[in-house]
Amino acid sequence: MMQKVGAQYALKKIGDYVMAPPPQAQETPVEEPQTQAVQYDQSSDIDGQIITDENGDRLGIARRIANVSVYVIADSKAGLEERLKDSVVDLDGRVFFHHNDAGKLTGLICVPDPSKQPAPVVASRSDDI
Repeated sequence: MMQKVGAQYALKKIGDYVMAPPPQAQETPVEEPQTQAVQYDQSSDIDGQIITDENGDRLGIARRIANVSVYVIADSKAGLEERLKDSVVDLDGRVFFHHNDAGKLTGLICVPDPSKQPAPVVASRSDDI
């Protein structure tokens, strides 16, 4: 009798499993690979505005160049804006142009003067102190 009940239970479980509708696939967001498309803050856009110098003299009209990225050579992501400013203003800083295979300008690479960069952190073990 016990074997009959056990067999009926097993058959019911198998039948429920086989006859059950397929489970709904959970919608998991598919992560697309990160591209270089970055959210563009239009509130600070100066494209088309007249730019003047510190004396108020007209320099010209600012034009945004789309699809040209700006890179800064740095060991960490801390202080990137300041490093960018330093590399552009400093005469010892360098700027390289990056082109794609078709020769179109795709990026500016700013290299700050290495002598003005923060010293690299030297790690030590606690028992060396």
